Amino acid sequence: MVFRSIQHDLIGQVLAKPILITDSTGELRVYSAESEITDELLTYLRQSEYQGVYIHGNGDVISGSDLSSSVQERTVHLLNQIYLPESSYGCHIYKVMDTVTNIILNTIKKNVSLFSMVNDLSYYDDYTYGHCLNVAALSMTLGLRMQLKEKKLSHLGMSGILHDIGKQNIPLAIINKPGRLTAEEIEVVRCHPLIGYDFAKRHQMPDDICLGILQHHEKYGGGGYPYSLKGDNISLFGRILAVADVFDALTHRRSYHEPMAFGDAIKLMQRSTDFDPAILQ
Repeated sequence: MVFRSIQHDLIGQVLAKPILITDSTGELRVYSAESEITDELLTYLRQSEYQGVYIHGNGDVISGSDLSSSVQERTVHLLNQIYLPESSYGCHIYKVMDTVTNIILNTIKKNVSLFSMVNDLSYYDDYTYGHCLNVAALSMTLGLRMQLKEKKLSHLGMSGILHDIGKQNIPLAIINKPGRLTAEEIEVVRCHPLIGYDFAKRHQMPDDICLGILQHHEKYGGGGYPYSLKGDNISLFGRILAVADVFDALTHRRSYHEPMAFGDAIKLMQRSTDFDPAILQ
């Protein structure tokens, strides 16, 4: 099973994973694994802004050096932006960046399955890929402040990298839709923590990593998804990832909003009951 760009001639190839597509009438259609890619399906894929699909056979790969370079550049840029030299934590920033990037890179290099998953994200959607690396770096920086041990930090970084892995089963037309989502589209999007959790469990990831993926959209005050957990019933990783995920989403441009200034994003989050107040502080 490999990930192949839709720019290739895929007609006649067989899907290795199911996909969701909005057809020409606006209806959401499910194509199961083992479906043959027809000219019609390929047209729907391109209209839905899919970057590629999983098929049976040989495909493209990204080199380990390219991936490592991308991880390091993105992480250093993100943390440099957030921890300015004049901030009270600025004097420690280069040590923090070095620690975070090295743990992320070493974790990826030691885990073939994780390398493959990060590779898949980089093909699927550049925003999702960059966002997942950002969430990993932010989460691990929080973890350092909370004095988590290195093994726990490594697991936290893996959970951050993989927290949106379930979005690969959702069309980019929905992920990047500029307007309001329909009720049906919202339900599709809300499946991604469950899909990601199942994916991580099948790859035999440790429980803390899996729970972080599953619970990163739970809210500390209740009302999140998929299970509407509350307070400390949400795992530590779930509570940390929730803060990093929303902060990164608010401060980056998306099809449906302009980026917020860092301080404005924090103030907005402080007015909410969605986050563990100790972690947000």
